[in-house]
Amino acid sequence: MNLCGEQPEQLWEKTQGWAAGLILFHQALNRKEGSGAMAEAIDQFKGSQRLVADYLAENAFDLLAREEQAFLMKLSVLHRLETGLCNRFLDIGTAGPILRALEDRHCFVEALDSDRLAFILHPLFREFLLDRIPEYLGTGQRERLHAGAARLYERENRGEEALVHYIRAGRMEEASRLLNRFARPIIKQDRPHMLESLLSVIPAHYMDDEPWFQYLQAGYYGGLQSFSTGGKGL
Repeated sequence: MNLCGEQPEQLWEKTQGWAAGLILFHQALNRKEGSGAMAEAIDQFKGSQRLVADYLAENAFDLLAREEQAFLMKLSVLHRLETGLCNRFLDIGTAGPILRALEDRHCFVEALDSDRLAFILHPLFREFLLDRIPEYLGTGQRERLHAGAARLYERENRGEEALVHYIRAGRMEEASRLLNRFARPIIKQDRPHMLESLLSVIPAHYMDDEPWFQYLQAGYYGGLQSFSTGGKGL
């Protein structure tokens, strides 16, 4: 069964070329049947999927100290792990040394710069960690972590990142307040990927109740229509 269209890029985004991840995907694919098996397998291939989660638990997560597990789970709500930001988020001063040590041990942590001041978690491992937060840290803790991240980003004048975390935390009033400031600039700057990312995390039932979410959605689809008609708009 061959990959086609955007499927190679989609699979790369999920595995980052990780050999064991590709083997796990092949095993997951073998369990699918029908003409849409490849697309379904890619869509369902996540760190929370039983096959992947069991592998990550046995070969990575369970080998970490309890403090390291909690450290990574809390930081998994952040996409980019900037050491200074991580320190402020967790109210510690040791995020940098811990992240560097975890990268040295090949714990699915990768530095983004030569000075090792910013890191990223492997996408599948990050999904695995996010999925485990309620079990290990407590019910509702994932939303509280997102809310804390939102407040931190807002204090640091990183409103768009704060907006995403407010939405993920279910804090729609705060999200609407920020959208009042950022929706028009995002749409005017023609940033469809940012709009798509925001819309993907807004629960469907909020779209009918919140005018700013509707405005965001209209701006996204209006931009797509403008692109498809050569910039002529609706």
